[in-house]
Amino acid sequence: MEGEKRKPISVRSIATPGVPSLPEPDIGEVALSVDGIEWIARVLGRSGRARTGSTPLLLVGFWPADSSDPDPVREAFVVAEALASVTPEALQVAWSRSRPVTASVDGPTAKDP
Repeated sequence: MEGEKRKPISVRSIATPGVPSLPEPDIGEVALSVDGIEWIARVLGRSGRARTGSTPLLLVGFWPADSSDPDPVREAFVVAEALASVTPEALQVAWSRSRPVTASVDGPTAKDP
């Protein structure tokens, strides 16, 4: 056996086949309070995936809790795959770093005359 070269065993050949797990359904919104004002945070967009090696990002929009406006007042990026995985502290930090939403440079929005 000394000097005998063996071919390494492929991990794929011994792995049990299976269906890749799907992400858990995300929550629709999260409430938070900033300086005594109640806000609602919702996901506006997603980018990246941890499984593919790219950083997962969420674009989070913030609305005053009493607002019926479909557009957020503020928005920020958060490193996460799902809103449900964002801690309350991280959401507070995201709000503090958020920017007011401005009109689109591509053209008028529904609010513009």
